Amino acid sequence: MAFSVFGVSANVLELQFMSSGRVLHTMSKMNGQWLGNFSGSTTGSVVVNIDERQEHYEGTAVLIEDDQTLPHSVVSFRTANKDPKFQFRTEPILALDPRTGNGLSLDELKQRLGKDEVFSKYADVAGTVDRESLTLSWSTDTGVEGKCVLPRSKAGQPSELVPLEKNWAEFMEYVSNLKGCRYLFRGQNEPWRLRTSFHRSGRADLSSFLSEDVPALYKHLSARTKHVFNLNNPDENGAFFSASRLSHAAFGLDVFSLRCRLLRVSRHFKREGCLG
Repeated sequence: MAFSVFGVSANVLELQFMSSGRVLHTMSKMNGQWLGNFSGSTTGSVVVNIDERQEHYEGTAVLIEDDQTLPHSVVSFRTANKDPKFQFRTEPILALDPRTGNGLSLDELKQRLGKDEVFSKYADVAGTVDRESLTLSWSTDTGVEGKCVLPRSKAGQPSELVPLEKNWAEFMEYVSNLKGCRYLFRGQNEPWRLRTSFHRSGRADLSSFLSEDVPALYKHLSARTKHVFNLNNPDENGAFFSASRLSHAAFGLDVFSLRCRLLRVSRHFKREGCLG
């Protein structure tokens, strides 16, 4: 028996195991970001962010209701293994205020839904993943049902935009004629679509980034600096992310660099009166 790898990207890996010329198994990875719409008891948009672990996948899903009187919801989950067909029960479902995105307390939920309505605690999910899509269906403990077919992102493919090729003098002349405070510029040497290095690495779940990667980097930097950063203090939190730029290459988290640059750009625009 032999196998051949005929397609590899950050979130697609296809293996063909061949015996006597027959294809026995084809696998597509599930990690990455999946966007689309859902239908069922209610309708809306869904965002699924999935990271790959050694033996399974895990991530978060956010359901954004079309009916703005209903709370949005977010839930964490993990699969039992990496099979393309799967079933799992989610972690507890959290309700979100559609106006602010903040979590809703039980009292706030009762005020929004009414005393006789009950918000779902968990969902049983079944699904499949292949080269083209992620298909999900679910039913909650209160009988709420939903389904979606989410297309695989094209973010890993080369950009379809045609770049303007200019030398430095031509570029400066070009941008000097643009209206101020309307554009951001990003330099790159490959035809990448606009996304962070974090997402280009095949990751997508920011909750695991915050709960695992940030504490790991905190330990990494604290061992090398005299100052102990208080991440609960906004100023020190910003200083921590700024200092992390010095070690992101060794740590492998280029997303820190992007975040720091965005913070500096936003502060500059605010000083110039371009942001409220």
